[in-house]
Amino acid sequence: MLKLSLLTEDTNKPASNFEQRVVKMIHNKIGQEYTIDQIYYDFDIGQHIMEFLKDYFALPYKSALEIYYLYNNNLPKITREDDSWVQNPVRGYEEEASAEQMVLAKHLGVPPNFLTTEHTYYQMSHFQNEVDGHLYAVGDNWEVENAMEEMVDTILYGLENDPTPDKFFNSEYRSYYGLGELVDFLYIADWAIEEISKEDAHREIEDWYGNTPEELLTPIAERRPDIEKEWEDLQGRRDEYEEMMMNTDNDNQADLLQDKIDEIDREIEELSETAKDDIALELSDNNRKWMEESPLDWLYEFGYIDMNDNGKYEIDEWDGGSIYDRKKRKYPSWLRVDSKKLRADVLEKLNYSRSEELARYDGEERTEDYNGETYYIYKTE
Repeated sequence: MLKLSLLTEDTNKPASNFEQRVVKMIHNKIGQEYTIDQIYYDFDIGQHIMEFLKDYFALPYKSALEIYYLYNNNLPKITREDDSWVQNPVRGYEEEASAEQMVLAKHLGVPPNFLTTEHTYYQMSHFQNEVDGHLYAVGDNWEVENAMEEMVDTILYGLENDPTPDKFFNSEYRSYYGLGELVDFLYIADWAIEEISKEDAHREIEDWYGNTPEELLTPIAERRPDIEKEWEDLQGRRDEYEEMMMNTDNDNQADLLQDKIDEIDREIEELSETAKDDIALELSDNNRKWMEESPLDWLYEFGYIDMNDNGKYEIDEWDGGSIYDRKKRKYPSWLRVDSKKLRADVLEKLNYSRSEELARYDGEERTEDYNGETYYIYKTE
């Protein structure tokens, strides 16, 4: 905090000839129209004095502020025409003021006591100008960046730890940006990719390949020459044994041949299971690669997201029904929203329109340099 008495290096130095002349002009032009209490407590009068100092004398803010307090602090003696104040004047403003308060006071051209402290605005210092009633937030670069982070926290409240789309629908984000961009942040949970890819592979085998060894091996053999050759060899041996059975009258030999045929059938069944496992692994790998590399394509193919007229993927909250009778679509728990990626995107959007987001009154971002540092000022109300 700053003591404004430190505006001058020597707080006890006598009033200069220029200061005496300016104080006399203030009193003759302004002070004699009002009572002492009015000058002390009426902000409009104080503003009138500051404007007179800056406009008539073309004084910089710091010099105008020093003479403003010089006049106000010694007003009782000035009013009584007691010149003893000249040699030992009371200077400065003894109350403490923050750097942010001084920045705004300088920017508005008013004494810092004109600015009353309000509740913080996204953790930035927040003041009301008692002259016009407007509110202003002030912060350095670090404080403004923190304010934007806090605004992101507000918009994404409850969306930490990669939420589901259903939770996203009830978030503040939706009121800001709608649902159109949600697909850009969707992803399929890793644990689900492995599980779904395997389930889909087995389901595809059941749907397209059948269940008997012959039904399984016929389409698989077309894709796997090694399996086709082994199957043909087994079938050839089986055919030989069956032909031999047809040509024998020996019951014992027939039983032995049947045992060999049964053994070949078991080998064919084992081959079909091996082939089934191999093809399931291949299909599972293909599904996994599809889900990892083109998740939106996969989600669209299986009806989890839609496509608009412009060919862009989008996610819709509703699943059928009229505009008056719609049911909320339920999405699986493994379909998640990447909260880290979403947060980075929201922060980028907010920073792009930072002035409009923080300066709610007029959308203007103003800067003021103070003690070698840049401060940002936002009119909030």
